[in-house]
Amino acid sequence: RVETESAYAGESCSEELFYIYKLSFRKSLCKGFDYKRACELLKERGALEHHKSRGYLYRANLPGSGKSKEDVYLIKMSALRNMLPEADCTDDQEAA
Repeated sequence: RVETESAYAGESCSEELFYIYKLSFRKSLCKGFDYKRACELLKERGALEHHKSRGYLYRANLPGSGKSKEDVYLIKMSALRNMLPEADCTDDQEAA
């Protein structure tokens, strides 16, 4: 899901936000790892939005959930972008 948030001086920017169900995060994404440690690392990077009263979880209205809010992990992609290696297109072009 992509949300547009107001940045500064009246400009806006797009922010990719990932709403991940609690069990999917713990059982699939963090399979073989300590999910609490993963949350702590995401939090340190500024990539994890959460409510202090809910630990690492965020309460959100999701499509299909009606009026009730769901406990999810909310990950901000912008905080992770600087950690990802840049794609090197030259290798792909040379192979073609």
